[in-house]
Amino acid sequence: MWAKGPTIQRRSQISSTNHSTRRFVPSRRYAAEPKSGLEREKQVLELLKNRKPPPPLPPAQGLIYRPTLDVFDETSLSHHHVPELQSSPLMPFILPSPPGELGEIKGTWALTGGPVVEEEVFGSGPRDDIPVLHHGLQRVLDSPGVHAVKDLYSDGWNFDKSIRPIHNLAHLDFSRLPPFSPPSRDINLRATAQEKNCKFVASTSSLSSALSQVYFHISSFKLPNLDGLSAQVPLKVANFTQTYCKPSIINLRTSDGVTAIDAESSSSNTVLSDLGKSMERMLTTTPEEFTQRYVAAVNKNSKLPDVKPDYFNYVKQGDFLLRSQIDCWDDRSKDKPKLFDLKTRATREIRFDVENWALHRGYMLDCLSGKDRSYELEFYDIVRSALLKYVFQVRIGKMDGLFVTYHNVSEIFGFEYLNYKELEHYLFGNSDLGDFSFNMSMKVCQNIIRQISSDFPNKNLRVLWGTDAMKGLDVFVEVVGDKDEGWKEGNPQVPDMHNQIVGYRVNINLKQNGKPVAVIHHSKNKGEVTLTLQVEKFKLKNQFDFILLKSTKFKSISRLKFNLNFLNLNSS
Repeated sequence: MWAKGPTIQRRSQISSTNHSTRRFVPSRRYAAEPKSGLEREKQVLELLKNRKPPPPLPPAQGLIYRPTLDVFDETSLSHHHVPELQSSPLMPFILPSPPGELGEIKGTWALTGGPVVEEEVFGSGPRDDIPVLHHGLQRVLDSPGVHAVKDLYSDGWNFDKSIRPIHNLAHLDFSRLPPFSPPSRDINLRATAQEKNCKFVASTSSLSSALSQVYFHISSFKLPNLDGLSAQVPLKVANFTQTYCKPSIINLRTSDGVTAIDAESSSSNTVLSDLGKSMERMLTTTPEEFTQRYVAAVNKNSKLPDVKPDYFNYVKQGDFLLRSQIDCWDDRSKDKPKLFDLKTRATREIRFDVENWALHRGYMLDCLSGKDRSYELEFYDIVRSALLKYVFQVRIGKMDGLFVTYHNVSEIFGFEYLNYKELEHYLFGNSDLGDFSFNMSMKVCQNIIRQISSDFPNKNLRVLWGTDAMKGLDVFVEVVGDKDEGWKEGNPQVPDMHNQIVGYRVNINLKQNGKPVAVIHHSKNKGEVTLTLQVEKFKLKNQFDFILLKSTKFKSISRLKFNLNFLNLNSS
């Protein structure tokens, strides 16, 4: 059960004194009424001169709506929660059945649950270039729980009022923000890869979607752990959301001996992504600096220096070089710096209907726990729809956690810091399973990418990853070649059924203490765990199966119909 927040009496509940019985006592600030305005000013100045500074306010405590990690006993989380595969609701997309041509083994690897490889971590510049939090937000890092901008009980302000309203996107100058560069267009990343003798480069955002599909297969669609949330949230629906489980697409683009792994450009509404960029800058600058730099009507005459480029952590794992953007850090302890990611989280009503986001700006968060308008419900949605991606990004970037900002596009409601141990608990159940799941997912994903790249050397490829609870993990490779238009923001490429398409069936066998197991059981003496990865290559019965599957990546039904019409025209 979630822990109750501090009991705070409302003003109406506080017994008031009967002022009619009190004698009026004149203020002792002035011994006598000043005879003139000049004397009044002199007395005020004298008082200000001798005024003692007020005592510092105690650090605000976060409001807790779920237990902290020390409440849980890891031994009680000793197994995976595996759904029944015969009627699993977790993967609604049916993958095309391969023909009877399976058997061309492309590679077999025996993997252990240890670290991926000996890692080398280095930054893109001086650590002091990383932004820091402003507006007194650093205290959120020190106290668990939600820190509401406006107190939920007393209606007082925990932060300055200026932080609550969100700037209208139409008034901002996004040209002052550093542009996003996918790995295929990051010149510094490619040069660093050549210097470090790496064949593959990727960002955390481009690789996390493929890693998620691999994790679904390895864990047999293990359900996230929701222990500690109250009975007021719909815990019966404890699986990942259908949208999060749908197939994902990455692009492999080779140039100068280095293969870049790009995420497929999204066609969804860009309001939330643009808002996230501007809010990250707002949280890490003073109000005056933000106005002078980024408000279009003001920054034309600004004399501030140019914005510093984004800071990245580079992680070298064998022949892979991974790029992780570091949004912020806690500079109060430079001996043990705390690096973390900034996440701006719109309310669930807006996320469920992004195309009509303006209609849901009246939805506000005004309570800690409950089945509506609560922070607990927003966290429940994070676990089901984004936590796996967040964990992979934090783990790859060697970060400490996430700084989450809850908002409804118009105003900010509150802040919460989620450290990595807590994220790991709600996703995997404990750190031991978290280490195993991450290491195995990374090894399997990297081996599959290496195999695909060797089968199609120097080719631009579009790779779809799809995991079905019954059939397992299938990877489909579309040879784009010279038709590749490159990465374009908000403009995904339309499927072409005339391209060559090849499928890979990924078989995974787990052994614990030498015995085959379906899932890994956690215990203090779990013994040796090994994973045998086997990749078989096959051809589809027809190209249309792949194109239809690929169309499920699009959320809009109208776009899906457009794709089908496009295929009919091209096949005639």
